[in-house]
Amino acid sequence: MGLTYSSVIDAGRDEVFSWHTRPGAITRLTPPWQPVTVLREAGSLRGGRATLTLPGGLRWVAAHQPDAYDPPNSLADSLTSLPLPWRHTHQFSPAGEGATLVTDVIETRCRPGCCGSTLVYRHRHLAADLAALARARAIRPDPDPLTVAVTGSSGLIGTALTALLTTSGHLVVPLVRRLPRAGERYWRPEDPAAELLDGVDAVIHLAGASIGGRFTAERKNEIRASRILPTRRLAEVAAATPGLRAFVTASAIGGYGPDRGEEVLTETSPRGAAGPRVRAPAAARRRGRQGNRPGQPVRPAGPADPGEGTSSASRNSTGRCGTCSAASRDRAEDRRRRQRRERNHRWLCAVTDRPRDAVRGG
Repeated sequence: MGLTYSSVIDAGRDEVFSWHTRPGAITRLTPPWQPVTVLREAGSLRGGRATLTLPGGLRWVAAHQPDAYDPPNSLADSLTSLPLPWRHTHQFSPAGEGATLVTDVIETRCRPGCCGSTLVYRHRHLAADLAALARARAIRPDPDPLTVAVTGSSGLIGTALTALLTTSGHLVVPLVRRLPRAGERYWRPEDPAAELLDGVDAVIHLAGASIGGRFTAERKNEIRASRILPTRRLAEVAAATPGLRAFVTASAIGGYGPDRGEEVLTETSPRGAAGPRVRAPAAARRRGRQGNRPGQPVRPAGPADPGEGTSSASRNSTGRCGTCSAASRDRAEDRRRRQRRERNHRWLCAVTDRPRDAVRGG
């Protein structure tokens, strides 16, 4: 059993093949819905190994095959870490003026359904990244590679952005708050070193505490503290660094309104109109018709109420007490966790072509 998928990419064959050889290519080609994390990229497509982590403690080790490495015509890798026959060959051939026919051939016992959507994603993503690179070169022909320092490079946005920059030929220098590895620089957010950005052309600042979770007063202070002072200190170092061309920082834009089109916004721009009005839940609207308006305090529980003994101060806007709401959230989180495990398990069974009870992590 095998699978073959082809598409025409609007880029020359040399450029398409070269893109695959750059750091970050495997990260850009990994679909976000797959329970897979790139642990280590191959040092060489001629004979290196790429390692990905899978659920259940499994690892996917793809060993590149020297006999199939024929730039810019083809390259191939084989799975060596699982008892599953798998050989993935990438073929590149001319398809007219400035275009390349990219063909993926997978030889395996894996069911085609578990691989087809992945190949469609890879080809579309490859085409989009090369189109973006072409647009950048049209703006600045024959650009020299840039050295870009990135904070928050291991986050959701940072991982994708770092891979996009490296596959475009630029050098990324992650600024980290732990012991730095090769190519990284140690960054103290509250007091960055004066020489932190020496030799850097641009800075992209993404670091900050996650906005996930409940917005308690303590959480709000943590989010604010992780963004205000570190951004100011890093900007001061950037302003004092000779040769640095750009400083980009990412933050929330919701305060400007839900849709401002192509309008250029600055710190002095007025706040936009509020977003669309959100309707209260049906139960809250019914209580509103009975005398309690959504958004106002809920009546204290009377003797005949299910929440007898619970004061109005401990109830939330849906009329539930805090304990019931927390229990409901816990049950919902448990349900999502079970669904996620089941989804990952089905994916592993499909990839390894093994019975469900033979795969760990179910």
